[in-house]
Amino acid sequence: MKLPSVPWKNIAAIGGAVETRLWLATRPGKHMLNHLSAA
Repeated sequence: MKLPSVPWKNIAAIGGAVETRLWLATRPGKHMLNHLSAA
């Protein structure tokens, strides 16, 4: 079975970024997220 050529690394990177944001948003790290967003 051959997988279609998909940029799995990009998908993983985006998924990781979303996960990190969600994690930060639900923890005291929310303050850090605001700091990073402002930068």
